[in-house]
Amino acid sequence: MSQPASEANPDTSKPETPDVVVQYVVLRRDLIDTWPLGSVVTQGCHASVSAIWSHKDDPHTLQYCSPESIDSMHKVTLEVKGEPQILNLSEKLKAGGIEHKLWIEQPENFPTCLATKPYPKSMVSSYFKKLKLFLLSHRVETCLPFWGCFAARVILASGLLPALHSLDIREGLTMAILPEMIFGDRVALIGERNHASGVACRYRATQLALSGERNRANGVACRFRATQLALIGERIRASGVACRYRAMQFALSGERNRATGRDSSS
Repeated sequence: MSQPASEANPDTSKPETPDVVVQYVVLRRDLIDTWPLGSVVTQGCHASVSAIWSHKDDPHTLQYCSPESIDSMHKVTLEVKGEPQILNLSEKLKAGGIEHKLWIEQPENFPTCLATKPYPKSMVSSYFKKLKLFLLSHRVETCLPFWGCFAARVILASGLLPALHSLDIREGLTMAILPEMIFGDRVALIGERNHASGVACRYRATQLALSGERNRANGVACRFRATQLALIGERIRASGVACRYRAMQFALSGERNRATGRDSSS
């Protein structure tokens, strides 16, 4: 009686995928609007190192930092909206017995991020499944302040401002121009970058011109090669004429042989 393949050959069964050890880091999204990006990333580094060092003797931490795994660490960096959300997440992790470090930045004395100690992913992923990955979206200047400042400048240039008797309006227009002055400085920096890009483009054009010289040289070489091929063609045609001449010689030899055969028979 035949046995199932899995019972007959137990060694051929597909091995289970090992549960990867991972560390979760959660940052506050609202800090991006007021802090430099490097400072926000630094908060995550603080929390990550603190969580690992606080549990340096934990088996999962030892596995995570072992010589075999130290160059292939797995981290998942997520985001929450602000301080209430990160505090709620910390409480949720405490209730579930998940060891983590809630980093409190000083001297501000408020939470900026948290990091778990290393865990097998299957043990902690459910606590973070509703969170989004931390992505740095490009912050684009809104066009409304720009057009408001543009209108203020038009009013100032047209001389209509003295006709506005309200001091509040004049002060409001003055304050509206200040952000655009900063924006103008950014545009000037972008212009400098574009100028540098233009220099690079001209350098590239010079390189292409040199490449053009090489291409013209290659064209001369190609024409020389074509001449060589033409000469070879002439030789081939001459060989063809020689072949036809040789064939005619064979034909004449055949006629002579037949004539000789007739003479011999007579």
